[in-house]
Amino acid sequence: MYAHKPWTAVLAAGVLTTLITTLTGCGQTYVNIPPLPGDVAGHNVDSHNVANVESMALSHVIQENPPVGQYAVSLPPQTSSLTYNRVLAKLPKGSRRGATADSGVAPETGSQSMPVFRIAQVKIKGLDAEVEVVRPTTDGPRLTSVYLRRDIDDWYVRWSRTWQLPLAEALKMVQPERPIYTGQSDVRPAPSGE
Repeated sequence: MYAHKPWTAVLAAGVLTTLITTLTGCGQTYVNIPPLPGDVAGHNVDSHNVANVESMALSHVIQENPPVGQYAVSLPPQTSSLTYNRVLAKLPKGSRRGATADSGVAPETGSQSMPVFRIAQVKIKGLDAEVEVVRPTTDGPRLTSVYLRRDIDDWYVRWSRTWQLPLAEALKMVQPERPIYTGQSDVRPAPSGE
């Protein structure tokens, strides 16, 4: 007679779960950037999941509000050059690449004459994500909340909302107790169309 070993079922389930998570690219499924005090979410600004939702949200906002000529992108602090390059490669093309972290040119220098699209927040909860993007307008910067969902292939934009309030008020409305990245510490020009 066959002797059932319960630990084999648990081991098989664990291996299957790990395999599915790895193959689907789910990675971190609970992320808060910037982190909330005392939360248990991931905060890795360089994870593939974070880079994917950032690039999808930025692409959506840039396509909805196309800048004339070149533009720059600002991701959360401590984002690596590798992640910047991964995100920039997926964005609509600007007129030229311009300064990068490795070029020795301060990114802020290039951004003075071009519009800057800035990631203020990233929240990933399982198959849903919300990214707050600060975008330039003629009336000053505006906040656009981009809501995404993950399907079997990748993330896609479900809908977005551009707040008609001044930026400071809109940031407070999004979630008053959260810290929000608003600095201009690291701005990178978008890739060129060349």
